[in-house]
Amino acid sequence: MKHCAIALFLAFTLNGFSQILEPVKWSTAIEKISETEYDLIVNASIEKGWHLYSQNVPDGGPIPTTFSFEETNDYTLVGNTNEEEGHVVEDPVFEMRIKFFENNAVFKQRITLLKDIETLKGSVEFMVCDDTRCLPPTEIDLVFSFQTNDSTLSLVSDSANTNNQSINKLLYGMSHTDMTKSNITCENEISTIGSTIEQEKSLWSIFGLGFLGGLLALLTPCVFPMIPLTVSFFTKKSGQNKSAGMSKAILYGFFILAVYLILSIPFHLLDSVNPDILNEISTNVVLNVIFFTVFVFFAFSFFGYYELTLPASWTSKTTQGE
Repeated sequence: MKHCAIALFLAFTLNGFSQILEPVKWSTAIEKISETEYDLIVNASIEKGWHLYSQNVPDGGPIPTTFSFEETNDYTLVGNTNEEEGHVVEDPVFEMRIKFFENNAVFKQRITLLKDIETLKGSVEFMVCDDTRCLPPTEIDLVFSFQTNDSTLSLVSDSANTNNQSINKLLYGMSHTDMTKSNITCENEISTIGSTIEQEKSLWSIFGLGFLGGLLALLTPCVFPMIPLTVSFFTKKSGQNKSAGMSKAILYGFFILAVYLILSIPFHLLDSVNPDILNEISTNVVLNVIFFTVFVFFAFSFFGYYELTLPASWTSKTTQGE
């Protein structure tokens, strides 16, 4: 009962998506076996990522796929509805072995005709889920036409889903069949089809905003004091040779650009890389506390509370290098 309650909760809380999401398309056909025997064929075309459950599901699991046929004196059913081999897995949500179908599923019901008929009616109740959600149990009307050629598939209209339509009518006062696309164009509406001019304009605006943001970043306390230090470093290193100082400054800027470019390559080539990983590292609490402690330690040294000196072996090696 616990698992069934979970399934029903997921189903009814996601009822609003049922008319938008239609991951299963149903079609019917009739295959002649003999003068009186026919196979009623029901084909389910399932969108990628979704799965349809078998007719045989253990108690406490999801809603099974169930077929029912109109009871008349025109025909008799022969046995039960057959289904294809599907996938049988240990479902982690329902905690049981469940059989389901992916991409496509075919069901067959054999009948014996007692008299000539034009159509035969039935219905199928089913439930579909993906890795994140389940849609409500849905009932679709099936119509098998004996006037068509043998084995000719006929699509079942989605408007036959009267169960969910009536629910939406009750809750929202409308169903998806009541909605039509408006032909009115808004004043500031931008077309997204073939709008290369708008795309170029947006790219240039992004570049301009990024450049402006970089200039504003120069005014931050971390960056602004480094400007005179960096300039004096290259001017003093080059002495009176301005071209040497210019080339070293360009090389310095090039490697800064290269570092950011190299760091961005994995995000373009690998979909599995988390795009927020660098932001998560920079905002990590433990890492920032460590840096805070190190900076405070050096700050007290600058204030003269204690003096930091390099080991004598390091000092002698740097002296020899000079």
